[in-house]
Amino acid sequence: MVAAFQVLVGVVIGVFLASNSPDVAAHIREVTLTLVDTIQGIIL
Repeated sequence: MVAAFQVLVGVVIGVFLASNSPDVAAHIREVTLTLVDTIQGIIL
């Protein structure tokens, strides 16, 4: 489960770095934080 989470974070960071648009980057960050909250809720 932890490994899957690390892969997810890695993919998100990759997309974040690949994005040159501040708007898109901000949106990705929002979605990422929401995903992290959801995943933590499922795990905990």
